[in-house]
Amino acid sequence: MMPEAGETVSGLMVKKGFTYQIMAPGDLHAGVVPVPTLRVHDRVTVKQESPQHLSLHWTAEPISDMVSDSIIAMVLNISREMPKVVPEPEEETKSEEEKEKKMVKFREDGKLVIRVDENVAFLDIQSGDVESEHEGLKGRVRTAFLRIQKCV
Repeated sequence: MMPEAGETVSGLMVKKGFTYQIMAPGDLHAGVVPVPTLRVHDRVTVKQESPQHLSLHWTAEPISDMVSDSIIAMVLNISREMPKVVPEPEEETKSEEEKEKKMVKFREDGKLVIRVDENVAFLDIQSGDVESEHEGLKGRVRTAFLRIQKCV
């Protein structure tokens, strides 16, 4: 139905590609394809518009800007082969060897054991001392611990 000259037209303007359409709110669902959407820290909305296109929406403020920057950096560094999400087996079904491979745990002497790949670091949470044969891991654990202390 075409509106008469001078008649008021109301609805929602929908942009699809390079064309615009005015649609009644009730008809909107027919022309819109739902896209996968993710809300990050209640600040940034990420929508997958197509297999090669993501859109990010956020309110301009320092924290939201940092979250969106992190999302963009992560997306740009994702390899073509996406990592697979594998559910963690129940604790009682794990073997002793699998339980020992936990990334972080406490030793009997109270030191925190941090395991990254085949490297191990021991952190004394009272003094901040770090022991490790791998200097890179030792430095990262020390830096992370100091940053956590500053925040707390």
